Amino acid sequence: MLRHLRQVDFKGLKLKVVSPEDLVVMKAIARVISHLYDSIYEAARC
Repeated sequence: MLRHLRQVDFKGLKLKVVSPEDLVVMKAIARVISHLYDSIYEAARC
């Protein structure tokens, strides 16, 4: 992912941002992890 970083200019600052494709993957992984934690919590309540 680090190789896909690109530099953008935002209000005079040069920022390194991830590619849109990498952002989609990161959000998908975060969502799966969130569901996993929810499932573990529900299972622990039983």
